[in-house]
Amino acid sequence: TAASSLTMVGRVLGTPNYMAPEQILGKPCDARSDLFSAAIVLYELIAYVHPFQGPSIPKRIVRETADPLQARFPGAPPQVEAILSKALAKEPGERYQSGRAFAKDLRQAAEDIRAASRSASKPVSKEMFASSRTSTNNAPAVLEGEGTEILMSRVLTALQDFDASMENH
Repeated sequence: TAASSLTMVGRVLGTPNYMAPEQILGKPCDARSDLFSAAIVLYELIAYVHPFQGPSIPKRIVRETADPLQARFPGAPPQVEAILSKALAKEPGERYQSGRAFAKDLRQAAEDIRAASRSASKPVSKEMFASSRTSTNNAPAVLEGEGTEILMSRVLTALQDFDASMENH
């Protein structure tokens, strides 16, 4: 929200591993900073690992680009990779300018994935998901027959639940 009782001038609030670069550096923040943080959570929902994994996540957030989603989750749809890349851009001006634009692209990606799944003779990504879930990132196994459509459905459901919980606070 534009005005929040949780934000105080001159104070840094939040979890450093989920802050946008400008927030870590104490620069002015706006809704695009929150979208950066939401993109980190979305990345984790998909890959089960932080996009800036390493010994000092805040330093990586400030200095480096996020790990490509495909590197952590080889079965990830390319359109989701592109959406997360934009949402995790270092400069706020290069990110989504609104939550509405971010959500629009996510919805379109989910619809594209559903359409591809319906037109495929077999599940879109059953095989690609099988090799992407390993015990090294503590991810739960994907169920037999689960594909990208189910994963995106889970992500969209989580986003809707998040929206609903934010409205209640």
